Order: sequence, then C-alpha cells, then structure tokens
Amino acid sequence: MTMQGSQHRSAMPDRCGDEGFTLFEMLIVLALIALLGLLALPLARGTASARGIDTATRDLARNLAAARSDAMRDAAPRSVLLDARNRRWRRIEHVRWTALPHGVGIDVTAPRNAITASGVTRLSYFHDGSASGGTIRLRDGARRRAIAIDWLSGRLTVRDGG
Repeated sequence: MTMQGSQHRSAMPDRCGDEGFTLFEMLIVLALIALLGLLALPLARGTASARGIDTATRDLARNLAAARSDAMRDAAPRSVLLDARNRRWRRIEHVRWTALPHGVGIDVTAPRNAITASGVTRLSYFHDGSASGGTIRLRDGARRRAIAIDWLSGRLTVRDGG
C-alpha cells in the first residue's frame, strides 16, 4: 500500500513559529546581553563616581548650613573641622569624623587663623550668621565642585567646576 502525496504525513510536526526558540538562538541572545552589560560597565562606574562627589557636596553643605543655623539659634559659635590630608570632616560638637567617598579629594582655602597646627581647618559660624569664610573644593577625576562660604553673611554657594 502506497500513500499518495497529499496523504503523506511526516513523523515530525510542522513548525508554525509558535513553539519557541532553539537553543542556538537563546545562546546568541544571552551573548548579546552579556556584551551590552560589559559595554555599560564603565558608564555605571562613572555614574557611581558622580554620585560620590554629589553626595559629599550635599552632605558637607547641609552640615555647614546646620552649623550656621545652630550658631544663630544658640547665639554661640559653631564650627566644622575639615581634614584635607585624611579626606574627612566633622562638626566640632560631633565626635565621629565623616570620611569622603572613595576617590573624592578635598582642598580648603580659609583664613590663616582657621588652620590648626595639625593642618585641620576650622570653619566657624558666629551668632549673627557671619562666618570665618573660605572655599571648599571637592574633586573626583575631572569633576570639580566648590562650596564657597561668604564671611560677611555666612551664606553658602555651591557651584560646579570649583
């Protein structure tokens, strides 16, 4: 008994395209995803670095502003200590130092009498809101930020490029 052409059935089902992907196709897609991930890694590192300097600038400016507010509220001087050599800072009334994020450097310009014998800079605020004044420059590779403290008003100015 022979089957005619129209009645012949294959042992393999016909592929309609709805049955999924082959193993080879899946491996190609996974390889492309891995390649894109490797290409994006340097961009993610740059973003983490940018977050580090942004966070350091924000935290330091917030604490400087709080020291000014405290000095005016309490009618007593308040200070922030900056240790550029060890890349850290703290409010004078706090015991613990706050370290800058990895890779973020700091330079401080302040009046000569604000620099201690150990090289730590003491930026002070007074009861009327005025300050000893100075500029704090943060850097991370090519990125730069500056926090300027006006001696007369004690106001902070944060700018890029410092």
